[in-house]
Amino acid sequence: MALMRTFIAVAIPDDVRAKAGQVIRELSLVTDRIRWVEPRQAHITLKFLGDIKESDVHVVCSRMSAVAARFESFIVDCAGVGAFPELARAKTLWLGIDDPQEGFLHLNQAVEHELQPLGFPREQRMYRPHLTLGRVRSSSPRLLADLAARLLEFADFAAGRITVDQLTLFASELTAQGPHYFALGRARFGEG
Repeated sequence: MALMRTFIAVAIPDDVRAKAGQVIRELSLVTDRIRWVEPRQAHITLKFLGDIKESDVHVVCSRMSAVAARFESFIVDCAGVGAFPELARAKTLWLGIDDPQEGFLHLNQAVEHELQPLGFPREQRMYRPHLTLGRVRSSSPRLLADLAARLLEFADFAAGRITVDQLTLFASELTAQGPHYFALGRARFGEG
């Protein structure tokens, strides 16, 4: 039985992808020890599901549609560049989401609640919406200091607005060029 590595996310518009690419190009001048995300693959993850059976895609999409039906579209700003767990110990570089109404948090909680009965455990870490730019492969104190200084220059970087109006179930296929994501299903907000 075929398994697919999957996650539920919000796709982002081309103008925000272009801005993410601009940041990646600038930051790639600092070091080659970062595995960058291909901008056309950029998204905002709500929940990583891991491996699911192809036969379970319909059930997951049905639960995803149930969540989407309860939401109305909302707008967030994609702004600021930072790192997890923190600038001084950067492992994951991200573009931030300014979401004063906490739409993403409510969406994440609804997805977690809806999928838990299917056997997908709740994430224990606090959800922080972001767009991943890259992952640090190896580091030294000097590299981290240089990277932190450069990231601070992008603290107020504005990448544009995102209208959040649908969820997408993505599958991830690993290739020699890195992961390739493709949509297995979509659910528009307010449709049930």
